[in-house]
Amino acid sequence: MIFFCPRQDGEDWKLDSCESCICKQGKVRCAMPQCPLIFPCPPNSKLEHPEGQCCPRCVERDGVCTVFGDPHYRTFDGKFYSFKGPCRYQLVTDCVSHTFSIRVTNDARRTKFSAWTKTIAVKIGDLKVNLGQKMRVKVNGKKVNVPYRIPNQLDINRTDESVLVNTRIGVKVLWDGISFLEVSVPSSYRDQLCGLCGNFNSQIKDDFTVRQGRVVQDPQQFGQSWAVGASKKMCLRNPRFGNATRQRRCRERKDQRLCNRLKSQIFYPCHKKVNPAMYYKACLQDMCECPTQHCYCESFMAYAHQCKRLDIPLPHWRKATRCRTVWDQPISPTNFARRLD
Repeated sequence: MIFFCPRQDGEDWKLDSCESCICKQGKVRCAMPQCPLIFPCPPNSKLEHPEGQCCPRCVERDGVCTVFGDPHYRTFDGKFYSFKGPCRYQLVTDCVSHTFSIRVTNDARRTKFSAWTKTIAVKIGDLKVNLGQKMRVKVNGKKVNVPYRIPNQLDINRTDESVLVNTRIGVKVLWDGISFLEVSVPSSYRDQLCGLCGNFNSQIKDDFTVRQGRVVQDPQQFGQSWAVGASKKMCLRNPRFGNATRQRRCRERKDQRLCNRLKSQIFYPCHKKVNPAMYYKACLQDMCECPTQHCYCESFMAYAHQCKRLDIPLPHWRKATRCRTVWDQPISPTNFARRLD
């Protein structure tokens, strides 16, 4: 567009983040830049429109590791596996700069063949956060009420279904108070991590790197290598976990009716982006020794969160599957926690 210019010849200015103008021979000439065509973004990145900038850009997504159910793991790089170890383990740590560490304690005292995440311990410098069953939260050994904040260090808040821990270094922990756990880390931690969540280097093939540094194929061997604490030798002596015969019997049980909802229209909008097969398999395993008949909900929750990260909301899945949140579910979490406490 061209207008008569009230400014000096050659003077330029910006109307907004996109449009700029210049006075040229007594007339105003304005133009907008041609943004590069970047859609769709590469894998592991998302489209973002930074405030104050004209053109959108692709930015690397945070790394996300998910733990749910009996425990099933989806690593930062997307490897899916199950590991039923009933001890304390290094879930993820910064093994290069040692800025943070997250450990989980799995419990199986009231089950024969299963284990479930019972507590999470987050350590960042001198700051320690412990998350337990029924949304119990401790900071540096003292029980706190949520929301809770330490300026420039820590924010702990409630979502509709979980407790969310935000730390000053960008590491976030989402915990539903039962067995669903999600850890997200900034992309700056790429290729710096180790533990049950893998190494976050965009390569699935070496996610089973044991503490000693070699890559193995067996999830049990991998998981046990990350046992920590005084009881880790006892973990290695428990032969009943990972029993193949028991797992086969579990798959033959008729809990498919509940788990089949994962393949139904309820979750259909996400099926093209996230294959439900692994979550369905996890659901069947979890229903083998479920004390409440609601254990399928953890697999559904893990699937729904993965869809949400890909910008596919499933706002009504809880109502449609009768998976109520921990806040409005007076019976199931209590009964469920009974076998963990």
